[in-house]
Amino acid sequence: LFGTKIKSACSIHDFMYSKTTNHKEQEIADKIFLENMNALIENECTSKLLKMLKKAKAYAYYFAVSLFGGLFSNTSSNISNN
Repeated sequence: LFGTKIKSACSIHDFMYSKTTNHKEQEIADKIFLENMNALIENECTSKLLKMLKKAKAYAYYFAVSLFGGLFSNTSSNISNN
């Protein structure tokens, strides 16, 4: 995200998705992903403009996983098997 390393936020999100059993748990994982990215941005960025740009990109990542993350989760295979 424009220099902010978000690997830790991604790893936590991936781990949470691997443990989800329903859509509500995926939504929680996605929201925590956004919160973690924003916390990383807040902790390392002092420029208001750069912070705004980084948070906009974080929201784009959040919306992407919210819309398409379910295609790659355990929940999607559980749903299709029922």
